[in-house]
Amino acid sequence: MAKSKAQRMKEYRERKKQEMGEDWLKKERERVKKYYIPLELLPAKDRKRKQAINRNNWQNFRNKRQKPNDSSTPQPSSSSENEVTSTTGYLQLPSLMDSIDKSRKSSGRKRVNRALSRAHGKIKRLQKTSAKNRKIISRLRKKVNDLKPANTPRSKTDKLLKKSGFSPSKVPRTIRKKLIFSECVSDELKQSNQKKPISGRILKKYKLANQLRNSGYTWRKLREKKARKIGNQKKYDEIRSDVIEFFERDDNSRMMP
Repeated sequence: MAKSKAQRMKEYRERKKQEMGEDWLKKERERVKKYYIPLELLPAKDRKRKQAINRNNWQNFRNKRQKPNDSSTPQPSSSSENEVTSTTGYLQLPSLMDSIDKSRKSSGRKRVNRALSRAHGKIKRLQKTSAKNRKIISRLRKKVNDLKPANTPRSKTDKLLKKSGFSPSKVPRTIRKKLIFSECVSDELKQSNQKKPISGRILKKYKLANQLRNSGYTWRKLREKKARKIGNQKKYDEIRSDVIEFFERDDNSRMMP
């Protein structure tokens, strides 16, 4: 009868154990370690199952050690002990079990440390990439801001001074303030032409309301003047519409020659 693959592999392992002895056991332990996964890396369900198996194995091992030696039972010979050791692949000795346990723990720690080092390295690389991208974004924003036209009174004043060959920081403060004041008044007048109420918001923003008072005007007077102008314009439009309506009436048009 032909032998199965499992039987052939079993016989092959037996021959290797007899030929190589302790070297074979060492290679087997190293081979098994490749597939070993530490408990802390297992899922919760598999970890509980593995812990139960380990507790059962340790309990059986302690029970075997605590059994009293029966003097009537014949002591096995060294050859039979070697045979049992070679077939099982494990020596039932506390020192060997402790060494195996320590080696497993150390290998588990090494794997965890390698995983942590890889994670830390990835975090550092991502941080460097993020910092590089932030610098690029900052440069692009600066370029966009430089391309924007000067729309504020202060920026218009600085641009005018630079065009005239002066540095805005070296120009006397009073002169620069008067230039900013003129730009603010210009913006306020533009808003009035756009039929917006004159609120003095721009002058207040640049703290130039006192300059307007010194000139004899206040933003309240300008607003009242604008309101009067709007009221007069409204009355004029009403009178004009009444006159047009009067001349367009049929009775008036018939009376005309």
